[in-house]
Amino acid sequence: MKIAVCGGGTGGHYYPVLAFIKGIAGKYPVDILYFTVKNKLEDKKIEKDFPGVEKFPLDIQGLIRPLYHPKNFVVVHNHRRKINEIKRKLKEFSPDFIFSTGGYVSYPVIKAANSLNRKIFIHSQNAKPGLSNKKLSKYAHNVFISFEESRKYFLLPEEKIIYTGIPIRKCVPDREKKLDELKFSDSKPVILVVGGSFGSPVINDTMIKVYEKGNKGINYIHVTGNVKISEKLKKYDFVRSFDYIDNLHEYIAVADGVVSSGGASSIAELKYYNVPGIIIPKKYAAENHQYYNGKSLEKYGLGYVILEDELNERNLTLKIEKILSLKHPQIDNYRDPVDIMIDAIEREVEF
Repeated sequence: MKIAVCGGGTGGHYYPVLAFIKGIAGKYPVDILYFTVKNKLEDKKIEKDFPGVEKFPLDIQGLIRPLYHPKNFVVVHNHRRKINEIKRKLKEFSPDFIFSTGGYVSYPVIKAANSLNRKIFIHSQNAKPGLSNKKLSKYAHNVFISFEESRKYFLLPEEKIIYTGIPIRKCVPDREKKLDELKFSDSKPVILVVGGSFGSPVINDTMIKVYEKGNKGINYIHVTGNVKISEKLKKYDFVRSFDYIDNLHEYIAVADGVVSSGGASSIAELKYYNVPGIIIPKKYAAENHQYYNGKSLEKYGLGYVILEDELNERNLTLKIEKILSLKHPQIDNYRDPVDIMIDAIEREVEF
């Protein structure tokens, strides 16, 4: 089987793609063609994470906000020029279908695939879908959604929209081992702080103010997205700082609580591992999707949302204390989102 995939730029788009291709490769022999964004996360990692993949980097960028910015004429023109280049590659590779998780790379790839009458499947990670997924969904055989509340954004027949949830990275939590690696005692609760793939200056600055008040019986793992900030945090003996952690899900799984921006994959992992969270959506995230992701966790009863403009050391400290006593029942009858997607694709594609 030959599968062309796209989706990346951030971990929120990349890791669901990776989970999908690993899942389907576990059932069928596959060849994968990955349309990456040059020098972005997926372009740097995919060959290590999925050996044998064929990579096709695209030198493109996303739309500038606000959308009426005059430079977007150049961005759109560049995307349209890439369509012919992508069509040539798709003809050469001849995939059985295309799988996309959105992001701006999906626009030229899906447009090219549709012009060649290829079967298209789209996975939407966020509670409020991104612009690309909404616009391109009309070309899809199925749209897989991660939140039931996002169904209303797609103007498609009901049967074409399938709730799957978000493919997540799974592990067997080993708290004792992780805390031992960090040289933390198991007698204190552990809070994981992370601001997305590239960090969050707002979260970093506010957490430093929290640390200045002392640890108050709490240990912290802080992923800053910034080497200089990580070095700065080393002076606090109750903080273990990193500029980036690849296997972040292993730390989520053993944490007592998480302070995070509102990436959809992080929300899904919090639910799966039953870890309460404080979600601080990035103010300028496209379509304000991080806010809606965070509200879905709040409605689920597993966390709180604090807007960046309302964030300060005092209210963050109070919410940290609250989430340490907040628990929610484990997800019952969990079914792997990748299995649900493969079932749907098997109905449309001859394997």
